Amino acid sequence: MKKLLSICLVLCMMFTLSFTTFAQKENISQNIFEQPLQFHPEYGTLKSVDIIDNGDGSYIQECLYEKPSARYTDGATYTKVASFGTSMIGTVCEYQVTAEFVWDKSGKKVYVYDVYGDITYEADSSVTHTSRKTLKSGSGTTKASGTFSFTRNAYIPKNLSVTVSCDYNGNKS
Repeated sequence: MKKLLSICLVLCMMFTLSFTTFAQKENISQNIFEQPLQFHPEYGTLKSVDIIDNGDGSYIQECLYEKPSARYTDGATYTKVASFGTSMIGTVCEYQVTAEFVWDKSGKKVYVYDVYGDITYEADSSVTHTSRKTLKSGSGTTKASGTFSFTRNAYIPKNLSVTVSCDYNGNKS
């Protein structure tokens, strides 16, 4: 009986901790970042929202949008919008990457085209951005991606990047 009671208590504690962690992420998202649009006229339909805790008091919210390809049946344009912020200041800057993917399920290949990245918002006009790079990788393989990266030169320089990927089945990440 004691073992059963101990197991129940341990399970209750694990559930409480996991729920608390989930609630903290929801709280961070609501307090720092604006609620993402379910449909964006330029980027398409919102598919996922992820919160990344950088461990230094800063967070990144990544919103993945999907827009069907106008040119290809087995293709889509994916845009990932990243917001960098802190719990004290809120959103500090936003940046994005957009890429068009075309997949071939039978050939097990995916191709990436038209990769574009940019900084769309900066809270502090005195901050500069250097080392801007837009890269595509893996085109013609089983998984391809487009990445936008840069260095945000504030009080403490921070390297930021956002990547959108797709595999040969059309699965995005």
